[in-house]
Amino acid sequence: MNKRKVLTMDKKNIIIESATKLFALKGFASTSIREIVEESGISKGAFYLYFKSKDELLIAILESNFQKIESEVFLYENNNLNPQEKFNLQLTMLFNMIMEHKEMVVMLSREQTLPFKDEIKKMVYEQQIKTQEFFQKSLSSIYGQKIKNHLWDLSLMLEGLFQPFLMFMVFDEKALQVEDLSKYLLRRIDSLVDDLISDKPLLSEEKITSMIERIKDANNVESTINQMKKELKVIKNKEDLIVSIDVLNEEVSKGNPRIPVISGMLLNLKQESSLEKYCYIIADYYKINL
Repeated sequence: MNKRKVLTMDKKNIIIESATKLFALKGFASTSIREIVEESGISKGAFYLYFKSKDELLIAILESNFQKIESEVFLYENNNLNPQEKFNLQLTMLFNMIMEHKEMVVMLSREQTLPFKDEIKKMVYEQQIKTQEFFQKSLSSIYGQKIKNHLWDLSLMLEGLFQPFLMFMVFDEKALQVEDLSKYLLRRIDSLVDDLISDKPLLSEEKITSMIERIKDANNVESTINQMKKELKVIKNKEDLIVSIDVLNEEVSKGNPRIPVISGMLLNLKQESSLEKYCYIIADYYKINL
């Protein structure tokens, strides 16, 4: 690798690291590009050589941190270890790696300040699915067929145990020894397994698959509304359309959206030919006959 390329990569990483710290400290919305530039020790022009916007920088931060954590955790994947010992080492590594990137954890805990646009939502969601797959593969290796029907219940319980201890460590790094914590969690899982196998599972594969599809569809509705907003930029006399999209967006964000309201807004928006196809996508999700 030539020297120029090394310097280029170093500068990009410096921006990512500086921005992550600032986002964790001040929040995404309250951090300006000027502050990121000052913290990074670069010019504003240099910033825009690497990133077009703060949103693009945020995506790069998440990608970089997720990739580093994942690559380190799976270092033990092909080692000749018994499943429980391997999972213990991987859990320990996972805690250590997240602590190494704890600014990202703090940043994500400020979720309400992040621009959770489609691409960012998708990335965080996919990472959550990967974590569940990792837990389930490891738990299956340890406990085998006896937990087959309880796998989702057990992996979600493990995640439920994992998260609060992780947040505790993020804010008090010296409070717990990571190696002790990993072993402690595995002992708790041993106890849960003994109890679970004598009970009826709550979550089946069918229920989870259905839920995942619903989440994907819901994300697709948000994405579709965002596409409609983009279309509005080139439409004249759009005041009524803006009102309809705003009402639609507010309604679909509710826990129990009112179908007649959604239907009414879609009928209004459908009159604009460039928005018609988007209206049918949303109508199909809510089983509305336009």
